Amino acid sequence: DCIDPLKLSGFDLIFSGGISSTKKLIEFSQEGALSTPVVFTGTAFSLGENREAKEIPPNFAGPECSAPLFFPSDASIESILFGSTQFRKILVPYNIFASNLSLDEIAVFARQWQRFGGEVELLPIKHVSDAAGKIRPFLSHVDVVRFVHGDPISRDSVYAQLAEDCIKHNVLLFGNGKTALKNGAALSFHGALGELGMHAADYAKRILIDGKRPSDLAPKVISGDIRVRANEEMLDRQIGIRNMATHAMALGANFSKMACFGDEGLL
Repeated sequence: DCIDPLKLSGFDLIFSGGISSTKKLIEFSQEGALSTPVVFTGTAFSLGENREAKEIPPNFAGPECSAPLFFPSDASIESILFGSTQFRKILVPYNIFASNLSLDEIAVFARQWQRFGGEVELLPIKHVSDAAGKIRPFLSHVDVVRFVHGDPISRDSVYAQLAEDCIKHNVLLFGNGKTALKNGAALSFHGALGELGMHAADYAKRILIDGKRPSDLAPKVISGDIRVRANEEMLDRQIGIRNMATHAMALGANFSKMACFGDEGLL
């Protein structure tokens, strides 16, 4: 709601990364209030699919990242969890106003977990300040708290408030971002998306210097670079597993597309 199309019209080009802000820019463009070229650089929205559905205005362009927000079951830490009877119940808290994912997209993850006999409980939360208090009552009967990548609820301050509670209840706290491990998360997901930024810059160059129209530039799908990092001490304190990689291989997990790092390097 704080985006003013009149102020944005004074720029030559706009980079947009957040899904909420991107949808707002699309809305302005469809209404004719914004014609400035927009290069989308996010990971949770498909320009290609939506352009085919005639939902993307002609002033939008950009690369697309195919890196999943939730890992595929055969190539990640999730396969460790799926393959173990230790982790059967997962809590997925999310912000009902500003989540990067829709309920349908979160439901895809839920179905994936359920195929392996797990139980998923979705917990809608209105405000970040309420997150820890809303999550705590569930810790006595879940095995994992899995935060949604890019969701406002997924913050270091929330992890820090839940860390000791997760230790008390032997719950795995799975967060997002490079600093999550310093704030109580045992595992953390993040994408090293430098390639995405390089391609976004290329789109800007083609529009501003080469004179290309955004609508003529097809979305380029890139692979992204997914990493899962671990805090070995927290892994041990929360769930009694010191070396997640060893545990994963014992369960037959596929490590071909996953890297799991601790403070001392590859686990």
